[in-house]
Amino acid sequence: MSNIVVPNVIVHLMPTIAATVPGAAEGGTLRWMFERTDFSKEMVVKVTPGTLDHWIWDYPLLNDWAEPIYVHFAAGSSDPAYLDLRMPDNSVFNVSPWAGLRFEPQENVSGITVDGFNDYWVRSLTNGGKSFPVLIGNDDPLPTVAVHAMTDAVYAATQSYARFEIIRTGDIAGITQVTLQFETTDANGKTESISQQMTFQQGDSKLTASMAAFELPDGMLSKDITLKIVEAANYYGSSTSAEPTKDIITCASATVTVLNPDEMISGPITRFYNPLSGEHFLTASTAERDHIRATMPAFQFEGVAFNGLGEPADGAKEVWRFYDTTSGNHFFTASDAERDSVLANLPTFRLEGIGFYAAQTDGAGLTEVYRFFNTVTGDHLFTASPTERNAVIQHHPDYVQEGVAFYVPQVDQIIA
Repeated sequence: MSNIVVPNVIVHLMPTIAATVPGAAEGGTLRWMFERTDFSKEMVVKVTPGTLDHWIWDYPLLNDWAEPIYVHFAAGSSDPAYLDLRMPDNSVFNVSPWAGLRFEPQENVSGITVDGFNDYWVRSLTNGGKSFPVLIGNDDPLPTVAVHAMTDAVYAATQSYARFEIIRTGDIAGITQVTLQFETTDANGKTESISQQMTFQQGDSKLTASMAAFELPDGMLSKDITLKIVEAANYYGSSTSAEPTKDIITCASATVTVLNPDEMISGPITRFYNPLSGEHFLTASTAERDHIRATMPAFQFEGVAFNGLGEPADGAKEVWRFYDTTSGNHFFTASDAERDSVLANLPTFRLEGIGFYAAQTDGAGLTEVYRFFNTVTGDHLFTASPTERNAVIQHHPDYVQEGVAFYVPQVDQIIA
């Protein structure tokens, strides 16, 4: 006749639950009460928390999220022992991660029984202990993705691109796949779409996508390139084999306007001022002017700053336009040497092309355009108005006068 081992330690989950596995949210606590039937001896129970690599909970525990804990009973004491077991908090979104617990006999413990939840989940160990799963409730938000244009407008050119950033925030420990769609409209109003898939690997927070903004047909002032996030799917961990979590897009589209420089360089040069950034901005493009007034309320329209020379002619010189990708400011120069210096030494400045034409030397019917540099904001102010120039010198010490930038035709109505 075989010997029957009678368990002498009972472990209760507190509070009792009826038909589910024990569980708590990340960072939460499970409380256990240990009682025994024999008070005469010192007793010890070993508690091992661990992570399961499979939902079948009698698999070995992996990657322990806490060291083993030993529950002690003093000899002669009938008082129960209590254990508050804190759940791990990995700050990573995952779906219902399984963990596991093992209660194992140590000194003077013949066997262990557990109650307080459905015993369907409990497995007996050969040493008289018990093993069962623990469900750690995820309390971390899903990652989210959004698309942003890196600049609102670009000039069409052979090496020009509409550039976008796809930003992932929140939990970035997994893999997120995004399906993108570029949409463009040609001169006849026909819309074309190009799809592209990109993947955030573990730890990635930013991806960049671009589409060529090549030359536009004659007579076409501008076109829009829109990038849409059609779908985003997040996978927990390093594998994409499991079913993904979707619906994580917070900003689904962004647009860059491609401007035709051949249609932009004639006519009056209008000026905007952004009081939030302190930037003054110039444009010879009616399309860009109208785009800014319609979609960028932070930029205050100040009117005509001066006239450009229009078509390249004798004495006309390109005024080059740069965009600072860090500050968002624009910079203009008629000096090829300064242009080359900016390209060589200021990597955040991107050459956008020709802003307009002006003269480098004075002549009949021309007037000076003065350039100021704001030592606080980094803004450059261009003015053809002697009144405005004098006011800036007298009342705005942050602006340092840099001299004559170039010469333009005289006009009666300018910013004064």
